[in-house]
Amino acid sequence: MFLQWISLINFRNYVRLEMSLSPHITVLQGGNAQGKTNLLEAIYYLATGTSPRAEADRQLLNWAIEADTLPYARLVARVQQQNAARQIEITLVKNGNDKPLEAASIRKEIRINGVNRRVTELIGELQV
Repeated sequence: MFLQWISLINFRNYVRLEMSLSPHITVLQGGNAQGKTNLLEAIYYLATGTSPRAEADRQLLNWAIEADTLPYARLVARVQQQNAARQIEITLVKNGNDKPLEAASIRKEIRINGVNRRVTELIGELQV
């Protein structure tokens, strides 16, 4: 099993990221506050539906979404398992545009291969 491709929109410090990955070792290198840990957190979040660092899902949204008409974050990954590829997608949508982000509730939508799923069904789809 390996992570072939990942896409992040409005996740932590990423406004937009699309990255293809090799089945071999990938090395992340960069200065402080460039997004290395945020990328690893995104992979973990796609695998488990929870963050090892954030207390609430709203903390995962990029601060710039406050100005958006539809404030959301989207994480998508393509995972190669044996001879089949799976697509995992998590969308976080801010409910109520009248509240600031730190007070808003967040709706989490999970899809595996385009089918709506529960958080518990993520387990085993991407091993971290």
